[in-house]
Amino acid sequence: MSKKLLSVLTLTFILLGAGFTYYSFTTPTIDLSPEFAAQAIQLTSGANLLFGGNALKLLNKYEGIGKITKDYLTDVFKFNMKGKKNTLYYQNLNNLIPGYSNPPNFAFDPTYNESISTQGLGFNIAPSSFIKSYQNKFLSTPIESTDPLSKIPDSMKENINKTSRLFDVWKQTLTGNTSYFNFVSTSGYSLNYPFFSLPKIYDGRNESFYNSAIIGQKDLVIVIDRSGSLNKDTFTALKNSIKSIINTLSPSDRFNILTFSDHVSVFSNSLSSATISTKILAEKYIDRIRLGGLSDIGMGFTSGLKILTDFGYQRNKRLFLTFSDGKPTSGVIQNDSLIQEIVSANGGAKATPIFYGITKNPNNEMFTSLANQMGGFYINTNTTSKLLNLVPNYNKLINNITSENKIWSTPFVSSINHNIFSNLSFAINYAGQHFGVFNIQVKLSEFLESLQKTKLYNSQTNFIINTGGYTFAHPIFESLQLKDRITNNLQQPIENFTLTSADFKGMLTDLAKNNYKTKIVQSNNLTKFVISLSPLGQTGLVSGTIIPLTEIINQNILGSLSGHRPNFEGMYLSFAIAVTVGIIIILLSSRILKEETKQ
Repeated sequence: MSKKLLSVLTLTFILLGAGFTYYSFTTPTIDLSPEFAAQAIQLTSGANLLFGGNALKLLNKYEGIGKITKDYLTDVFKFNMKGKKNTLYYQNLNNLIPGYSNPPNFAFDPTYNESISTQGLGFNIAPSSFIKSYQNKFLSTPIESTDPLSKIPDSMKENINKTSRLFDVWKQTLTGNTSYFNFVSTSGYSLNYPFFSLPKIYDGRNESFYNSAIIGQKDLVIVIDRSGSLNKDTFTALKNSIKSIINTLSPSDRFNILTFSDHVSVFSNSLSSATISTKILAEKYIDRIRLGGLSDIGMGFTSGLKILTDFGYQRNKRLFLTFSDGKPTSGVIQNDSLIQEIVSANGGAKATPIFYGITKNPNNEMFTSLANQMGGFYINTNTTSKLLNLVPNYNKLINNITSENKIWSTPFVSSINHNIFSNLSFAINYAGQHFGVFNIQVKLSEFLESLQKTKLYNSQTNFIINTGGYTFAHPIFESLQLKDRITNNLQQPIENFTLTSADFKGMLTDLAKNNYKTKIVQSNNLTKFVISLSPLGQTGLVSGTIIPLTEIINQNILGSLSGHRPNFEGMYLSFAIAVTVGIIIILLSSRILKEETKQ
């Protein structure tokens, strides 16, 4: 061995030893004494409450704008129900003219001396709202030869009259960050302001915000009987209908799919937010379902209810949809015992069930008894025509489960101006009757600004998520290439933007169960953080704050409870190793040199 090589080895080990020593000396060891941990958690919780308070003010600001329209529409339908036909909300139908791509649009109306042009209020009538003999003609004729308004029910005309003065309300409440208003009625017409051209086939009742606002945020489990007793052709039609139901869900909803024969298969291990990408995966999962095996209905139904029991969020409406013939050939077979088992399983799930009896002769007795005891519904779909009408029946049932809801959607990027928006939707109900959904499109720029402004620490990260753990607002949004709407999907789990660790995912599981908390977690690269999650009022959103522990320590806020100290023990160990290795190299080099000299 040459002297040069020995010198290089000696220098290398000395440098490595020095590096380890420096690293050990400068890397802090966090003292997680109970006092220190409690103080760090308290400080982070306070920082999150400060940020959450500002975020809640913004949410309430836009919900206040929405309440003005909601109150107006409620008053309109109150008049309607009292039979008052000549009200303050009258719009002369003689001045409505048919349009082509956006039928029909308002023209000048001398009734209240206002010019409503394409810069103002426009409305669209869904094809299904016309009389059946006119629906196809309306869609296929480039220029209408007759007034399409004469082909809609009088009740719809009356409601159009009463709601058309929304132009005045919206004109006064439109702000820089509320870019678009629209109202979708249960009868099939929609109004929008500012005017926005809609295709003839547009039906706002199929929008995800419409269904979410009616019932609120949903936790939905779909249970499918795939035993060999079912008909293959019928099963194909059923799978298509179930895919249509999943497409009505919004990202604020969560769902899972379970199939069973004599064993159970699930789409996901828990409940998944109904984002675009998740719904695509669910459709592929449904396409792969094949018939075969015995039918253990007790196992299939109770397993589906257990998903809601384990992962259901307290604030969400829980729905339990089953598709089966109700005739078990495995497990519990007797009707009475089976009913008792399923009703008992719903004690923890607290779900509203909708039972669909498929095949020619479903077990009507069992399904009817289950629906009555569990406060749900039973629909006999024993013919092809009933199966094809499954989705409208589902929508009708959902519309009957109404409540006072205001729903913020997950964010999306506008294809027109590439800004980030969220839909804020309100259900319009009166005296137990549902009339439609009002929707505001809100720009999230104020929320993103608040993320950065409300910070006590330089390394603090604030964010807003929904109860499914999907991002509503996050600082990284500002750096995204928003024109690329596919690769930069904003419907992302928060851990994709923040940190990944088993502790953090455990917090998100607790979050779904309404157990908000603040705790110290360790990321996958062993860095420790303090995370705080807390609800933002009754909005269905959650504020979050993440602060590295070292940031709190370096601020010297904890005084005598400082968790930072030089790691002298580590330094001594590294220094001892470096010195030992150096001595060994020197001894070896001396021995080798002596042997070379003798030779």
